Amino acid sequence: MFLLGCLVTIVLGIAANLLTPGLKPLWATVVSWSRRGLEASIRQKLNVLQFQLDQLNRLKASNKDLYLYFFRWLLGIIAFLVASFACALLAIVGMITPEARVELTTASLVFLIFALVSCVVVLGMCGDYTVAGMGKKTAELEANIAKLTATLPESRSN
Repeated sequence: MFLLGCLVTIVLGIAANLLTPGLKPLWATVVSWSRRGLEASIRQKLNVLQFQLDQLNRLKASNKDLYLYFFRWLLGIIAFLVASFACALLAIVGMITPEARVELTTASLVFLIFALVSCVVVLGMCGDYTVAGMGKKTAELEANIAKLTATLPESRSN
């Protein structure tokens, strides 16, 4: 048993000495993959922030775009309300089984909840689309873009 332990120790020592020179380049490759992944993640966040800033500037420049944006939300809320009322009407008036009546009532409540949540979201967003809110949101987006741009590896070397 002692001889087997010594033999395994010698073989593992030789294998470690042979593999050690290859580990440094392998480790450098793994680290470069993670850096590239981090850089890609930062670039994706930058693209999202830049899109939000462009959309905010477009809405700020034209009242028509802002009204159309809120009109789309309004149409979505109306669609949820119509679906809710249609399901409720079918549950009340329709000649259906009790199981289907329960399912239609549940669907009606779900659509009503979606409509109410959409209303709350729109009311919450209204503060961001005032003159003061747009300026604050623009400054916040520009600060986040500058912070992320500073963390990119290329910007450090320049």
